[in-house]
Amino acid sequence: MRLGHNFIWQFLGQGVAKGLGLLFFLLLPRWTGLELYGQFTFALALGLMILQPLLELGLDLVVTKWVSRNQPGVIQNALWTRLGMAGVCGLLLPLLATLGSALSLLAMLYLYLVLLSIQRLCFAVQRGYEQMRLEAIANVIHKGLAVLLLAGLYWLKLPSLWLAPIALVLATAIATLLAWIYTWPHIKPALEQPLDLKQVQKTATEGVLLGGVVLLGMLYFRIDTVMLGLLQGDEAVGLYNLAYKLIEGTIMLPSVILIVTFPRLAQPAKFSRMFRNLFGVLGISGLVVCGAMVLSSAWLVTTIYGTDFQGAIAILQLLSFTLIPIYWGHLATQSLVALDQQKLYLLLTLAAVGLNVGLNAWLIPSYSAQGAAIATIITESLMMLSCFGGVWWLRFRQQLTV
Repeated sequence: MRLGHNFIWQFLGQGVAKGLGLLFFLLLPRWTGLELYGQFTFALALGLMILQPLLELGLDLVVTKWVSRNQPGVIQNALWTRLGMAGVCGLLLPLLATLGSALSLLAMLYLYLVLLSIQRLCFAVQRGYEQMRLEAIANVIHKGLAVLLLAGLYWLKLPSLWLAPIALVLATAIATLLAWIYTWPHIKPALEQPLDLKQVQKTATEGVLLGGVVLLGMLYFRIDTVMLGLLQGDEAVGLYNLAYKLIEGTIMLPSVILIVTFPRLAQPAKFSRMFRNLFGVLGISGLVVCGAMVLSSAWLVTTIYGTDFQGAIAILQLLSFTLIPIYWGHLATQSLVALDQQKLYLLLTLAAVGLNVGLNAWLIPSYSAQGAAIATIITESLMMLSCFGGVWWLRFRQQLTV
């Protein structure tokens, strides 16, 4: 029953929050103008690509895993690690400013990302206890407040460049305070325990490994667009991203399912049963969504984008076949984390990046955006199979030694 309730909360919360986030970024360029919007999004991209991975590492998943195993001491370890990384990131701001963004703007976005990292730590604790209503409500409050504050600051005629960063900081501060107050009964006992620097180091090391996966994952998901731009030009990039945006919308389902079920998947006694159930659910849902996207590709592209972008139809049909390995891949990768195999996950992701680069370099010159889609299908499929192979071997070996 709790899994069902958590799924509903997560699905509704993420859906509404994503809609409000889209509204925020639809309104922003209208109120700032294209040039200032570009300045803000450039600074935000620097923050999301460099500061956020360093701030968060992979600690949220680490916290959820160990809290679900009744080891709440990880909360204190993760909090101190995150605060330490906040100090490191603060020192990097002048260096990032040399890339062409205003230091004052980067400083505001740095504050936003630090607050967001604390908020997500609270969510990770709640997930470990399988209590996900807070996350859903706080996400909606967060994004809703950001939109309202953006409109209010625009009405007050605040300088356009500062509309978005101030709205984000204030909205995030309020939502983070609510999350902290609600999670404090779990955080307080953890902070009252004696600080063990060896355990802090152990938690940080685990987080660094998963943080490496996050950084490689960003490269893994974006390298096809970069290589398309270098090898084929802007038109091919545009068509590919039109199709990929539609695929991204379907990936929320496996993401929500794994968020809800990971706390049980991370418990050794429940792993096998949860794995079998999720394998069936994600396999069937991936197959259904894949089929639906293939059959409706022409209608989706012409309805959403218009008849001028029919070149994206074939790309969308190809990318739709990535959904089966992506849906199963969520289970495969999260299972490696649940089995404490962060190093293996990192190595497989590194191999996938290399494979993806090689395939794109080979296929894009001959097949353009469709070649990038084929490279994605192959890479996702092999990544899924290799992770599942690791999971199978680890569980099979453990059973043999019992």
